Amino acid sequence: MTFVDGRLFVAGTLRDGPATTLRAPWDDAVIASVVQADDATLNEALDAGAAATTMMRALPAWRRRAILEAIAAEIAARAAQFEDTIVAEAGKPRRFAAAEVQRARATFALAAARCDSLDEQLVSLDGVAAGERRVALVRRLPRGLALAITPFNFPLNLVAHKLAPAFATGCPVLLKPAEQTPLSALLLAQVCRQAGLPDGGLSVVSCTRAQAARLVQDERPAIVSFTGSAAVGWDIKARAGKKTVCLELGGNAAVVVAADVDEVALDGVADKIVAGAFAYAGQVCISVQRVFVHRSRHAALRERLVARAHAVVCGAPDRADVVCGPLVDDRAVARVRDWCAEAVASGGVRLVDAAAEGGSGGDVGVGRLQRPQIVQDAPTSSRLYTDEVFGPVVTLHAFDALDEAFARVNDGRYGLQAGVFTSDVQVLLHAADALDVGAVVHDDVPTFRVDQMPYGGVKDSGLGREGIPWSFVDYTEARTLVLQRRP
Repeated sequence: MTFVDGRLFVAGTLRDGPATTLRAPWDDAVIASVVQADDATLNEALDAGAAATTMMRALPAWRRRAILEAIAAEIAARAAQFEDTIVAEAGKPRRFAAAEVQRARATFALAAARCDSLDEQLVSLDGVAAGERRVALVRRLPRGLALAITPFNFPLNLVAHKLAPAFATGCPVLLKPAEQTPLSALLLAQVCRQAGLPDGGLSVVSCTRAQAARLVQDERPAIVSFTGSAAVGWDIKARAGKKTVCLELGGNAAVVVAADVDEVALDGVADKIVAGAFAYAGQVCISVQRVFVHRSRHAALRERLVARAHAVVCGAPDRADVVCGPLVDDRAVARVRDWCAEAVASGGVRLVDAAAEGGSGGDVGVGRLQRPQIVQDAPTSSRLYTDEVFGPVVTLHAFDALDEAFARVNDGRYGLQAGVFTSDVQVLLHAADALDVGAVVHDDVPTFRVDQMPYGGVKDSGLGREGIPWSFVDYTEARTLVLQRRP
């Protein structure tokens, strides 16, 4: 199988240099050699992006729309290549890789449809005497060069959520993709160039974390958009100085199952929780991690969850039937197993066999494959409860009153999304007011996201919102022209 050219993409040209070997999470097979940027190349990319600011700002809306539409069309045309690349470099099961490609196409298409409506306003100023005969034209203009830093788990669509709003508003981008998954971004760069994006509008560089930290502190980017861990994100915010910063960070997302959910509905609830917790080995920041169920429904839901967890198909990510593939690296494996063991040692009850590692179809024994785990009553002090496990593990807890459940959802430093299963609109309205999260999802898991909704969290889960067109705010700033009518 032929993958993407691993050379750097700097202002429209491919660059050679010292390279590292990229290996697949599934079996450590060599995928590609990826060139690593030196400081001189990074400086060149910064200069090119800064120099392209005026050119990108001058692009008329019809040109920006045409470029975005062409990118969307080319992603669709190369869907199989993108899918293969995501499966290989991220270890993402094929069904989810295919869905990610379609979402990325839609993200660019949504941006194309909205790039000529940047909320320009005409504001009357004669509400006070000093404003008589005056109006203000308020426009949103691009801020400038955007530095985008993206994670491994959605190596195409989370890149799209940086590039699409930037191009729609007229900002060039310097992209630093995750070390494990640069190939999807490099392939997308080729697509952008083919779609007519001006040279200088995009550079894609692989570099060390120390180099990325220097990029954050450099004065040339006007925007830093980061998706990843809370620790790194807030450190970026502290280093970024005067830049506009958007952070999409982690979570330990919760589900609340209210008492009015009947026995028939519990089957569907269990299906959604299992999919939301264990798909892609739980390597999603809004993956279900904590489940709070009313005590009257606890035993029935527990039985369903355990049965479905045992039935989850685990194995090689290129298999069409696989739901739970490998964790991204050995550190992730150690984290998941250590945190589960810690929670059980301190009083939690493991409901799925701890030794059930490996998968079906001849895949048993692959080291990074961790079967789904359910831990009942994980202590509130355990890392499995308080932190982001980013693996195929869910904790299960009973509650007696909704306020108790909502308080437990809010107990902690994260607040990304939460799911609430109920047929009672009053319960749902109460949840919308009481839950300290960026979004409450009704009758579904917090893993739900579509690309035109505002997406982001509160507390340690982030700053700002992504989603088309909500992210346009971070890439633009308001500029006002005050006009006066002559007497």
